[in-house]
Amino acid sequence: SRAPAAVAEVTRDLQERGARKLPKGRRLVDSVEDLERRLVGEALERARGNQSHAAKELGLTEQSMRYRIRKYGLHSARGNRRTRRS
Repeated sequence: SRAPAAVAEVTRDLQERGARKLPKGRRLVDSVEDLERRLVGEALERARGNQSHAAKELGLTEQSMRYRIRKYGLHSARGNRRTRRS
């Protein structure tokens, strides 16, 4: 899984900049959402848009992955190939 590496990368970046606290006016939830958006987007890229594979890589359910894709306005690389029949 890439998630622990990404968290370590963000932590290392903050340490290199000497950041001991969040920048003024920045909320923790904003930083967490930025990290989550990045992790979900990168997982989708590695999975070539396959939401099931990306969800599995991140340890998420497919429903949770779809929620995050909508929440962050992300789109899979292949697009949604499923069609609904009336």
